[in-house]
Amino acid sequence: MVILHFIAMVRPGEKGWTQKGRWATDRENGERKFAIGVCEMRSSGMEIGKVIKLFITVAVMTACGAGKKTTGDDTAPSSGSNPLVGDVTAEAFYVRVYENGKFPHFMSELGDFSSACEISAATKESSLDCLVDIPELDLYFGGITFQYNFPASMCAYSLIKPYWYYNFETGTGPSTASVTVTTVAGVVTGTACVIDGVAGCTGLEASYSSLTQSFRCQYDHSLNPGYPNCCLGNYQYTNTQIVDGVPSSTSTPSAWGGDAKTCIGGAGKSNWEHYTKDGYPVGRLEYIEGKGANDKYEVTAPIKLANDGLIVSVANYYKPYDAASTNGNHRHTGYVDARSTDLPYMVDPVDDRSGSTLAKYQRGQPSYLFQCLDRNREVINQIQVYVREWNTYEQCLLYGTSMGVSGDPDTTGDEGSIVTIRPARGTVMILLI
Repeated sequence: MVILHFIAMVRPGEKGWTQKGRWATDRENGERKFAIGVCEMRSSGMEIGKVIKLFITVAVMTACGAGKKTTGDDTAPSSGSNPLVGDVTAEAFYVRVYENGKFPHFMSELGDFSSACEISAATKESSLDCLVDIPELDLYFGGITFQYNFPASMCAYSLIKPYWYYNFETGTGPSTASVTVTTVAGVVTGTACVIDGVAGCTGLEASYSSLTQSFRCQYDHSLNPGYPNCCLGNYQYTNTQIVDGVPSSTSTPSAWGGDAKTCIGGAGKSNWEHYTKDGYPVGRLEYIEGKGANDKYEVTAPIKLANDGLIVSVANYYKPYDAASTNGNHRHTGYVDARSTDLPYMVDPVDDRSGSTLAKYQRGQPSYLFQCLDRNREVINQIQVYVREWNTYEQCLLYGTSMGVSGDPDTTGDEGSIVTIRPARGTVMILLI
């Protein structure tokens, strides 16, 4: 479904109109309107692209919400053309952007600008990729909220997984670490270490510090202020002291102390409640057989997080692997593991420095994933959503007026001009140039 903020609104169930998918039909005269998200434009009289261009000057300044009553009740009719939250529809399994009347965006099936992000209730074994396009400052300031619908007749369970990735190099530390310190007449004359069976005090994944008299894992980044410890796992620590020729030794079960949750980024960290005991995001599973589900899923706006100008915590679109081009190539194997992946490294590192492989639940989630499951956990249908930010508002509009044919999301320029082109009503804008 393409979503724009131009011209008039189309609300579900609007009197005199029947809406299905991207089209609404006047029940009296049969006239059709091309419904584009919260807004619509007539398909007769002039081409849709020309209509958009005609109204850009006004629409950019006013958007669809001009003069519209606002309310704190998200399910109220004044919240735009959103279907009523909680009202399960039988026609399709869909994901859409929940409209707040402020920020323009487009949403469609990936590769098909004119198709909605939905799977017919009669369809089985379908996987649909969808794309949301939105200006970067709007995404930074407002985040994004999805509304999803699972028909009552389609699934036994629904499963939703958030997009997440590794913010820091993370790995499992060595399983054994021992140090032998020799002291003669109060003077240390020698220090010898063995880490995971390999002699040496500076190993592949850990090193011994004579200053702190302890081992430090290479995945522990906490020496840098504000950085986390991402070294996972336990180890057996053996300390041997030889003082004037007399040895004494202790062996202690120890933990490297890392917490995976502090080492990841994305929606799986910013506002998610479901984790494994070692800190990895897991999907939200709900039993919905016979009743379906219709609800919202909000992804926190980056401005509410680190407020550092970055939007990677929300925007997850990446250029897929292309053997004919070096642009967007992510194919890689592990340090030791020969498994190959086309996902970006920080989504799927494959393994750590010593070759400890990642379990499936430890691999990042590249999409916002919505799955319809049967009782055996088999996937009946699934929708994967990718959010792409646009550097300039002009190129984003070109993308819309050309119906997805033209427009460059990565154009550089004075992106601060977004503020002068289309100021958000009643909000304070953060200017990023």
